[in-house]
Amino acid sequence: MSPENGKANLPDQNLVLVCGDDDFEVKIKSQDIVVQWKKGCAGLELETIDGQSGNAREALAGISSVKAALETLSLFGTGKIVWFRYCNFLGEGRVATAKQTGDGIEGLLATLKACDWRNTRFLVSASSVDKRKRFYKWVKQSGQVISCESLSAQGEAAESIALDLISAEVRRASKTIQQDVAERLIRLVGLNRRAIVAECEKAILHAGENDEVTYADIESTVSPTRQAKAFAFADAVADRQLESALARLEDEVWSMRTDRQKTELGLLYGLISKFRNMLQVKDLVTRKRLCPERNYARFRLQFNALDRSQFSEDRRFNPLSQNPYVIFRAVSQVGWYTETELIRALEMLMVSNQRMISVSVNPASVLRECVMEIVLGRRCDWVRQVQLIMMSGSTCATIAIAVQGGAGGVKVAGRANVACSVAFRRILEHLREDSVDRIFVFLEDCLLMDSTFLGVLAKQGVAFSSAANSRRSRITLVTPSERVLDLIENLGVLSEFEVAETGPEIDFVFRDVSLELDCDLRELTKMSLEAHETLIELKEENRARFEGVTTLLAKDLGVNPPGDKPSSWWAKVKIFGRTWEMSKWARRESVSLEGAGSTI
Repeated sequence: MSPENGKANLPDQNLVLVCGDDDFEVKIKSQDIVVQWKKGCAGLELETIDGQSGNAREALAGISSVKAALETLSLFGTGKIVWFRYCNFLGEGRVATAKQTGDGIEGLLATLKACDWRNTRFLVSASSVDKRKRFYKWVKQSGQVISCESLSAQGEAAESIALDLISAEVRRASKTIQQDVAERLIRLVGLNRRAIVAECEKAILHAGENDEVTYADIESTVSPTRQAKAFAFADAVADRQLESALARLEDEVWSMRTDRQKTELGLLYGLISKFRNMLQVKDLVTRKRLCPERNYARFRLQFNALDRSQFSEDRRFNPLSQNPYVIFRAVSQVGWYTETELIRALEMLMVSNQRMISVSVNPASVLRECVMEIVLGRRCDWVRQVQLIMMSGSTCATIAIAVQGGAGGVKVAGRANVACSVAFRRILEHLREDSVDRIFVFLEDCLLMDSTFLGVLAKQGVAFSSAANSRRSRITLVTPSERVLDLIENLGVLSEFEVAETGPEIDFVFRDVSLELDCDLRELTKMSLEAHETLIELKEENRARFEGVTTLLAKDLGVNPPGDKPSSWWAKVKIFGRTWEMSKWARRESVSLEGAGSTI
């Protein structure tokens, strides 16, 4: 029976083509069709043929197997299902355009037209199909074509489809999930069906015997995509969360070592897009056209009620062209900034962009400095000094010390940054002045070092191994991580130390050291300046990296009150849980750093 005259001669859904750019959805849809066919007609025999081909010869072999399967009767069943799966030569690739492949497809068409469809069902699953070719047109006319487009191509309906997918997966596990929790999952993994299903299964397993999948399950199990991590950095800046923003920036900069597609400019452009969007949303909030709302579903009602004809057709200047959830987040974030601050932030980002592309500077340092100034704003004049404390973007490390015989041990755990550099320097100075002839610095649990901490370590290493030191030994770095070791080597100071993969055969008994040392910001500034000058002395190439920093620090040290004692001029300031000294010129007003959780 020939189906050339249309669908009337072909039993409904006996010939199906499933195709699209979403491979995961193509696979799932094809499997569902096979299951439905088997349930609808008992006794059908399934024959699966792999259509994935690397050249025209393999494509012809697959087509020949399909033709043989269609022309062969079922031996044990009442009919046959032939599934030609993962077919990759129906599109526009090299294999698809080969003459041999084209001739093979024409032969397959002839076989399909002559097939007895009463006892045969044929399913083709393909990632991409050229809709201009005869094969697609004939299947569309004679059978059924099911298109599986990616979620990102679904437009405004994409998020609803993703939410339905999550709900279906959760219901299949006899659990429930709140809409805001499901939206959080989508934000972390993006609009990707395969990733959504995989991460949803992990969250369901983490929920265990609980009836509901919660935020805790999502945050504990879901792996954010690269795009989600970049969004998290921009969100931290928008939320004025200084510590979180700088910590995420450090993580992004570190990941650029292995991911060539990531750049500091990419992060900068993400911030520009974020703050441009926030400025537009700020105007809507000011004019009462949008109001902050904790519930996303209720916010969507506000968003959908806006008259789109009153907005620009240019997507760059039309906030309604953004995903509604992006606007939902922005509405809650614009309260941290005034309109003037948002405009100034965009100006600073533009200046940072010009510096990155036109001046020989470290782009990560430029971005870090810009983030500091955006988050802190003009509410204080001591941005640079706070930058000293938080240059590495996180709280300081913990330090433990031990002395056994003639050996001293120092254990550093966490993020070794400027905040703990003073204590670290004093510990090493004490060990040098004591009777120890060997110093071991244990770095197994040290996550990273900033330039100030490394400069202090390098300066102490030079002093310990100098000619004036009768012991003529060097500080030994014990089991440093690859990340820390690469940093030390790149800054050219590795030669000042010995590196040991295992600890010494000494039974050190470590005791934690309190970092609440008596120091002021002038001492911190001076120490940081000396540390960076040490790095420049040890490797001339570091001058291009740190010359701007040393100039800035030297300028800060030049602001000294004439003829006054430091104690009468410097005021106590609590920053990031620690008490520091701050010069009177810097504290012109009382300031609350909401993002950092600190007060002045």
